[in-house]
Amino acid sequence: MKKLLMFFMTLTLVFSLAACGNTGDDEGKPKVMATLFPQYDFARQIAGDYIDLEFVVPPGVSPHTFEPGPQRVIRILEADLLFYTGDAMEPWVPRLIDSDSNNSSLRMVDLSKNVSLIDDNQRIEDGHDHNDNDHNHDGEPVDDEIGEFEILNRRNDDTKIAYVHDDHWHGNLPAIGMGETLSLGANIVSSDDTKRELDPDGEHNGLVVSLHEGAREGLVDLESHGDHVRITGLEEGVTQIVFSWTHDGEIRYTTPPINVTVSGEYDGDNDHSHGVVDPHFWLDPINAKQMVKDVRDALIDILPEHEDELRANTDAYLAELDLLHEDYLHMREHVELDIVMHGGHNAFNYLMKRYDIQYVTPYRGFSTDAEPTPGAIKDMIDKMEEYGIEHLFSEKLVSESVANTISEQTGAEILYIYDAENAPVDEFNAGITYIDMMRHNLEQYKIGLKYNE
Repeated sequence: MKKLLMFFMTLTLVFSLAACGNTGDDEGKPKVMATLFPQYDFARQIAGDYIDLEFVVPPGVSPHTFEPGPQRVIRILEADLLFYTGDAMEPWVPRLIDSDSNNSSLRMVDLSKNVSLIDDNQRIEDGHDHNDNDHNHDGEPVDDEIGEFEILNRRNDDTKIAYVHDDHWHGNLPAIGMGETLSLGANIVSSDDTKRELDPDGEHNGLVVSLHEGAREGLVDLESHGDHVRITGLEEGVTQIVFSWTHDGEIRYTTPPINVTVSGEYDGDNDHSHGVVDPHFWLDPINAKQMVKDVRDALIDILPEHEDELRANTDAYLAELDLLHEDYLHMREHVELDIVMHGGHNAFNYLMKRYDIQYVTPYRGFSTDAEPTPGAIKDMIDKMEEYGIEHLFSEKLVSESVANTISEQTGAEILYIYDAENAPVDEFNAGITYIDMMRHNLEQYKIGLKYNE
């Protein structure tokens, strides 16, 4: 309560100063603020010197516990554009919005609005994702002609989100809300690398979706439209579907079943009505792509004269994210282990869910100041000893006490990864990027999961 009172006193103090409007820098560039490192870096990569860009949270500071001081509030209110991650990560931003009656020109962009969010009812715990596919091997191929069967998210530039390899799925379908429709396409490649071109009417090669035998009915509505399918959420829960390739009206291949999760009421912005939202969605490269597009669109609005350059820079950056995604998929396909033991804070659910990796952490909450129970730490130690796990993951910029305790008890080597919320001061000053962090993490996962090709 005291912190909230002081926050509003700060706003009252600064409004008279902020009311003078947006000033930008001496060259008249639009002033852009970014609360977390990912959107700071995305804006930097897209707009470069076209904007006066400022990172709201100081390098090396945890955003989970950050509150802006008076001078920083003034700079925010004088800006043209503020990128933030959402109410779950920056609860002070809604208070700023509600109280800002003197700066109608400040645009605030919530980058959580167009991604699929996970809450604490969906987190991956005890070594098992409760919404995963359990590598069910029912639904064997009708014939062995298929070399690769990929599912593409048509909403996200046909990004590959899941694929069948060795008769089981890698990746996941995004959760959908009740009333929300997911549109999916497919790449179907035969064992001799012949790609099947899907027809809009499905006359020769078509994609069909149906419920898996025995799966829960009534949760989703399924439509097949030749070259794509549509899945609409009807009722909250989890069911299983299969995809089929049809050739000249006959089913030639049917995939193993994959889970579809319908998670709460859909109101157009992917907010969850159940549980505490996990705010770390940027660690999934597919979510990062959506964030980049939202950053691009907002920048074009304030820099219409540079639209061509902004779109070209965005396209180049999206290509880098596609390559990053493919490299993570490749890593997942060539590792001996499929489980990550994590002694840092609970931040990697999105990444692990995307690449079908089990995620074990003793933390329940999503903040860096969350505390695990002694029982949860003991359970994790027991699990590591049971499976002979030799590596433990932790993060830079978080307390290492829990990771050190687990390492001392198990003899596991600690591998350090980035949660990308922020960057150490020296690395920030040296120009580290989001891609740098994600590629560093990839190499660490290769070590901990025993990559071999």
